[in-house]
Amino acid sequence: YEIKECDWSSDVCSSDLYDYRFIYDKVQAVPQSNEIENDFFKVVFDKETTSLAVYDKRIDKWYKGLQSFKETGDAGDEYTYSQPLNDSQYGLLLESIHLRVEGNDDFPTMVIEGNLKVPARLTPDRQSRSSELTDIKIESRVSLTKGIARIDIRTEIRNFAEDQRIRVLFPLSIEANNAIVHSEGIFSVNEHPIISDDETSYSDWVEQPSTNAHKSFVSIGDEICGIAVANRGLPEYETFRGKRGESVIALTLLRSVGWLSRPDLLARKGNGGWTLPTPGAQCKGDYVFEYSIIPHHGTWQESNVITLAHEFAFPVLTLKLNDAGSRNSSEKFSLVSVDRSEIILSAIKKSEDRDSYIVRCWNISDNSFTATFRFGCDVKSVFNTDLAETREEEMNVTDKGCSVRFEPWKIVNL
Repeated sequence: YEIKECDWSSDVCSSDLYDYRFIYDKVQAVPQSNEIENDFFKVVFDKETTSLAVYDKRIDKWYKGLQSFKETGDAGDEYTYSQPLNDSQYGLLLESIHLRVEGNDDFPTMVIEGNLKVPARLTPDRQSRSSELTDIKIESRVSLTKGIARIDIRTEIRNFAEDQRIRVLFPLSIEANNAIVHSEGIFSVNEHPIISDDETSYSDWVEQPSTNAHKSFVSIGDEICGIAVANRGLPEYETFRGKRGESVIALTLLRSVGWLSRPDLLARKGNGGWTLPTPGAQCKGDYVFEYSIIPHHGTWQESNVITLAHEFAFPVLTLKLNDAGSRNSSEKFSLVSVDRSEIILSAIKKSEDRDSYIVRCWNISDNSFTATFRFGCDVKSVFNTDLAETREEEMNVTDKGCSVRFEPWKIVNL
């Protein structure tokens, strides 16, 4: 739409006053540079809360307050996070935020730039945070891809502060008492409740519970919907009850500490190791973090969250071959495929001791079933092996495939 200046005293402009107001309203309704969308989601940056609001088109639902930064003090050591006695927390400064949208309809990206202004370090007694402030620069690139039900984020942080922790939060409007947490472990997906925020429950513990470890994803939700957060190399997370009782995933991006271990932590009784200064662990400088938001309807299993998380954590690597022109670009090819979505591929590798290949996979369900594998090449024989790759049972191969029995959560090596 185009609006032209005119002389309001003229008869022409007076007669077009209604049309002018109509056009002005239309201009205001045009999407600005604070949102992107694809066939699954609309993602909007909310300046008031300095966070993302995500509209899931599949189930007509908004998720709000996502991707908000929280910086707090850290009086802990390299073993354990421990907040100082007098702590403070900070988020992105509203006046520092700049937005822009890049890319195209197939690959739109929203770029969010802003600063945290935080205490430079702890006070000498390590009980409070200093009055001296420093800036931490943050840039987040929030990207969508046509046909993929994920919201991928790349965050760059330039850190100048010491004795602090930076996390990114993903709340879900489900009462924490009713939410279930699932996180990927070692050939497992572990289920547990949100830890109680009643500190008296752990007063006699040697170390208070806080963060947990996971592999590619953590999910929080119920039987109807939920949010998963996938990551590349960010193994620490925490789930807790928010101020309004909602469920929150907190993904740790950066911890800045100056000691290998200390005996004076509020979160732990006694020392965890040697009391040695480690100034390099203050982690000053430039860092890049990659993670992804996966809203899901139904459970994590029903929405195939683990596959989306693995595709993010382990992206396809491509190599151009000189003689690759013989294959039509519309053709599909799979080196190995299986007819059950509950089967997750862990590895395809050369055997350690033989001229053969190992296909390792596992069942992510509580069900027993027989799955059929298909191979993209001629196969002489297929054996079941143990994890040491010792051959056990020989399988019956027909038409470049074989059937394999899976028990619940079973690891299978072929």
